[in-house]
Amino acid sequence: MGWQADILGAEFLIYWGSNPLEAGFPMVGMARNLMQFKVNNGRYVVIDPRMNNSAAKANGVPARSTNGMVAIPGWVPITPGTDAALALGMMSWILEKGRHDVPYLTNPNQAAATLAGQPTWTDSTYLVGTFTDTSGKPFQRYLDAVELGLAGAVAGEYVVWDGAPKRHTQTNVATLELPLGTTSLVIAGKSIPVKSAFTLLKEMVNSRTRPQYSTICGVSVAAMEALAQELVSHGKKAAVVTYRGAVKHTNGLYNQLVIQHLNTLIGNYDWKGGSTAGGGGLGSQTSGAVSLAFGGGPAVSGIRIDRAMSFYEDSGPLFTGYPAKRPWFPFGTQGNYQELIPSIEEGYPYPIKVLITYWNALPYSTPGLRPVWERVMAETALPGDVPASAKVPLLVAISPVMGEVAAWADYILPDSTYLEKFAIPGIPWRVNKGTALQRPVVGAFDGMAIGSSAGTGNIIPKLGVNNYTPALADTRAAADIHIGLAKALGLPGVGANAIGGVRDLNNAWDWAKAMLDNVVSNVIASGKYPSITRDEIIAKGGVFDNPGEE
Repeated sequence: MGWQADILGAEFLIYWGSNPLEAGFPMVGMARNLMQFKVNNGRYVVIDPRMNNSAAKANGVPARSTNGMVAIPGWVPITPGTDAALALGMMSWILEKGRHDVPYLTNPNQAAATLAGQPTWTDSTYLVGTFTDTSGKPFQRYLDAVELGLAGAVAGEYVVWDGAPKRHTQTNVATLELPLGTTSLVIAGKSIPVKSAFTLLKEMVNSRTRPQYSTICGVSVAAMEALAQELVSHGKKAAVVTYRGAVKHTNGLYNQLVIQHLNTLIGNYDWKGGSTAGGGGLGSQTSGAVSLAFGGGPAVSGIRIDRAMSFYEDSGPLFTGYPAKRPWFPFGTQGNYQELIPSIEEGYPYPIKVLITYWNALPYSTPGLRPVWERVMAETALPGDVPASAKVPLLVAISPVMGEVAAWADYILPDSTYLEKFAIPGIPWRVNKGTALQRPVVGAFDGMAIGSSAGTGNIIPKLGVNNYTPALADTRAAADIHIGLAKALGLPGVGANAIGGVRDLNNAWDWAKAMLDNVVSNVIASGKYPSITRDEIIAKGGVFDNPGEE
């Protein structure tokens, strides 16, 4: 799935709940690219309930008398949580006008895409059958070429239509929609209703009119149609970029899927100026010269309290028929942040004893959560005096500030700021590959003080077993907090010779240094920069592809 845009190669961009001038990854690099995009005469629009910094700088699209398109302002406000309605309304116009990329969508496999000069392909032509389970409940899934008895079929092959049912690997151009009169296929002696994935999408799109979608999302039909028209007017050099804004809702996964289909309909994946998965890191951090594999930790089992990655039907005694007490999210592989506190309040699927938070502001960043948070936390008394009704008997906040969460905590573990931390993130949101290094600008590491010189009396001692990176004595970087807690709990993987049996792990720099050495060894092995060193990466703030090597 495409995720980010090739900003510098694009002509038109829609930032949908994404705010690169305030919170991009990496923010400075993305912001600079976006401003260069404007210098290059590119135009972009921000869809967001809030007028943010990115929206303030957006240039929108002027009206065009040649095709009757109305002007699109730089900021298009939308009713929170209704992003899918706007995306479906845009798709309604694209499909009605036949502006989707049919040749792209009819490629059923990689070989077909390569033959057609396309880097990717989709499942648009794959046939989906409607079956019934043992209780008579209908469900849908892709047809399997083996079950249909197609000649030469092997496990894992899907079914498409090309004059007749064929394996998806058997043809270079499949039909987007079944011919009139073909509505079912016989499988194991049963007539199974079938439709293509594209037909199912089209039916969903056309289940409401554009005025109905407009009523839901608060965006006018004229603006909806203008957005769609502009998106399809640049060939592959247009993209829709979305991130947390559209996703941080109970229906966020579905918002994301629907918005992403706008990129799919114009077939812009991995094209210059289109949408891409991003370059990713340059050199692995977790494997290479240093082994960062640890064992012996406690086992994890059971259902998460947010019910992510679990099926309600498979939850044993929790399955009590429909509807469930609260939603389940079997495909929510990243968890479901906004379900945490409401689930704790209801004790569903179980009550909790301890909540430890880090790097979040739950009542502030989740729509409508503040009153729920305050109800839940108001029932928690001081440590040692926990009432039977307490929903969260113990709340621990790892935080650098007395924020919305820490204000309610029983214990606060003072985190450091980004100016006092190590981090070695990959850069999946940039088109260029790269691995950045965030390092402290205060404190000391590897025996060298930062911002001071010998003899001044300001030298911070070399980091040892009991020394930490932050300059403030009462704070700890989150990594140091975790290492300290692991030591206190007697867990393996910390202390003397913990890293690969030869290196100590007593503080954040020990960990960062091991990751850096892995990056160095992997980059050298790739032949990219054969003489790179750890010190060079520290001095340059990371290691990156050269411009033009995307």
